[in-house]
Amino acid sequence: SRGGQVAAEISNTCGSAVVFDEDHMPVSVRGRGHGIGVKSMSSFARDNGGTLDFSQDNGRFTIRGL
Repeated sequence: SRGGQVAAEISNTCGSAVVFDEDHMPVSVRGRGHGIGVKSMSSFARDNGGTLDFSQDNGRFTIRGL
């Protein structure tokens, strides 16, 4: 925490490739109505002056937030 902000990184193993859209947001491959949580988290972060970053590398999916 610094100046009222908190940084967090959450990482987990991921055996399959994650699909990202043009905004580098992960896209659910399970169809309509899935993946809404990621959009909600990103909206919450943005509305409160923060950011979320999603990535996949070496079999790990990572979310970084500020």
